[in-house]
Amino acid sequence: MRICNAQVFSQEGAFQKRDLFLQNGSFAEPCEGEIFDAEGLYAIPGLIDLHFHGCAGYDFCDATAQSLDAISAYELSAGVTTICPAAMTYPEEKLAAICQNAAAW
Repeated sequence: MRICNAQVFSQEGAFQKRDLFLQNGSFAEPCEGEIFDAEGLYAIPGLIDLHFHGCAGYDFCDATAQSLDAISAYELSAGVTTICPAAMTYPEEKLAAICQNAAAW
């Protein structure tokens, strides 16, 4: 895939208009494939949310797959590709359930 005309965040810490090439889910040397015109759009690395309790009406401490699905979908829609949720101060039993839910998810 070729993503053309994107404003790409460079190693110099500035945006530069350039093309990106993807193959099998990774950056690649120039290659053939589908073309996506990213004119007016920015290409940046995935963001990391280092500390949050919840969003989109859900809380990490809800300890449900539904909550984690909704939270992660919202985060991804904002460019966040990695999350590190935080629990509240709860009794050990409740914290265990929260952690078990996260591990299963």
